[in-house]
Amino acid sequence: MSLKTIFLAGVSAAALATVSVPSVANATTISANTWYTVGFGTSDGINAAAGESLGAIAPLSFGTGIAGPILPSGTADASALTATSWVITAPNGGYITITDGESSGDQFQLTDNGSFMTSTGTTPLGGQVGLSSGLTSTPTVGTNTAAENIGSALGNAAYSSGTFALVAGDNVISATLYATTENASAGDANFIVQLNAAPTDVPEPASLALIGVGIAGVAAARRRRAAKA
Repeated sequence: MSLKTIFLAGVSAAALATVSVPSVANATTISANTWYTVGFGTSDGINAAAGESLGAIAPLSFGTGIAGPILPSGTADASALTATSWVITAPNGGYITITDGESSGDQFQLTDNGSFMTSTGTTPLGGQVGLSSGLTSTPTVGTNTAAENIGSALGNAAYSSGTFALVAGDNVISATLYATTENASAGDANFIVQLNAAPTDVPEPASLALIGVGIAGVAAARRRRAAKA
């Protein structure tokens, strides 16, 4: 192989490595099994409207009282996040769980790499099953018993929540406030990411066949030895 060919191959590999990493304005890389709190609306706390991005403003209420469940057990406080796009690398896929908090009534819509997210149909950390088109569950307006506690909000159907599947590989997530009427004030949402474990190696059919032949051979040898005895 010529030196020129080797050089071009190296340049091509570097280019592929570069384009495989998402590059999105106002994006941040998300860690798994960590709760985040993102704000929406305006900094003066009024006139949050449908279509506004989650993470556009700093969370309005943030403190030690917003603990949420984590795996395999226990709880953790959320970290404040100001970013409208969240980059998640999930080699084997995974899921994101998001919930409203404080006073209920907000509903959210999530996209992944530009497409509406799909509900997993399950709720490993609690909360409600996500709806179609990346929508969290339908809320009941005006309930505030969950205050600023994520776990309490997930356990109360009045609060909109949902769990959505991550594709294997890079995910660029964004979310917006979804409502039929304008929300009277700004607010917060809380989310966490869980990644699937690497699949366990399973023997291929040919390998299983060889194992079966080997076992049969051992059994036959034992029978021959028993016959000679």
